[in-house]
Amino acid sequence: MSATYRAAWVFSLARSGSSVTAYAAAAPWNHAVADEPFGPWDRSSPPYNYPASQPALKHDFFHAGERLTKSVVDLADSLLSDIANNFGGRTGTVVIKHPHTMIEPADWQRAFGSRGHWRILLIRNPLNRLNSMLWRKQHGAVGPNWDLATFQTFARRWLEAPERERAVYEQLRVDPNLFFRRAFEAWDWPAAPEHIDTAVAYARSKYHDASAHVFTKANPTLGVVSEKQRALPQAAIDAYLADPLFNELASMLAWPKHYEPGAAP
Repeated sequence: MSATYRAAWVFSLARSGSSVTAYAAAAPWNHAVADEPFGPWDRSSPPYNYPASQPALKHDFFHAGERLTKSVVDLADSLLSDIANNFGGRTGTVVIKHPHTMIEPADWQRAFGSRGHWRILLIRNPLNRLNSMLWRKQHGAVGPNWDLATFQTFARRWLEAPERERAVYEQLRVDPNLFFRRAFEAWDWPAAPEHIDTAVAYARSKYHDASAHVFTKANPTLGVVSEKQRALPQAAIDAYLADPLFNELASMLAWPKHYEPGAAP
């Protein structure tokens, strides 16, 4: 682990619950959250107010071809240490939310995992994930063939990860106590029942509709808004239902092999 901070990462795809996972997991100790520090957003302004080195990190990372070069890692260490020690409860620990596929697992392991950083990989039924993106009119973030290749990339990484590092969004919905207990175990965080209760209470009381933004009019106990309305065209559903990798994960994780609004737990 880096001498000046401790770090726990949440890897996922967009619209997969990484925001509520990161912020709820940090809540029991008031740990800081580094929300997408590698980009593509500039987080130096409200509501994040991260140091000026965050947009510099974003810039250098993209110009390095999204590789964790020594200069990029050095800049990341400086930024993450600053956030861990001067944000949140100034605890020296930071939860890093990274909802992208742009950091290769081997690159992360060499740069951070080998030094004691922890991680979980959080996966969500891709039909519900895609429906959320389309319902929110985030069409520009959807790759070719309904973002199937993006799902396949992340799904392979999820399957290749140690079992203790695999997290499932649907478990957060149906058994949040188990979800956070497993996350804390993957991060080697000693967590008493009251810590898990605090994380669960956070997840049940706050609806993160985008990164740090909490939609105060939403009630998380009533379910996810985008799952109640269908925005998926049949062509998108057919593309996933024909994919062997989707079917493998669907069988493993009890995802419905069809799509209707409200089908997810």
